[in-house]
Amino acid sequence: MLALKVLERKAHKWAEDGCNYEISEKTSTRRYNIIYRDIKRIFGVIPDGFFYNQDPRGYALKIDDEKGDVDGLVRDWGGYGLLAHPESFRGGKEETK
Repeated sequence: MLALKVLERKAHKWAEDGCNYEISEKTSTRRYNIIYRDIKRIFGVIPDGFFYNQDPRGYALKIDDEKGDVDGLVRDWGGYGLLAHPESFRGGKEETK
């Protein structure tokens, strides 16, 4: 879980950078690929429905509830499962911002 939390922080920081600074397409693509590579390292596969949310107003690592299993994950207001939320995988299913 620590690796997932570290990756969430990195992904969120990169999402903030994308809003606050001019990021080249090459850098953006490289960061996107790093996120997916690291998710695969953590889980062994890319989970069904996984996506990197690049909006810095919320969590960055999410599961689309229409494409993947979000059981055991806390959900945001859009219904997406939050991979790095502290209550995810602990039976917490409440919604958060």
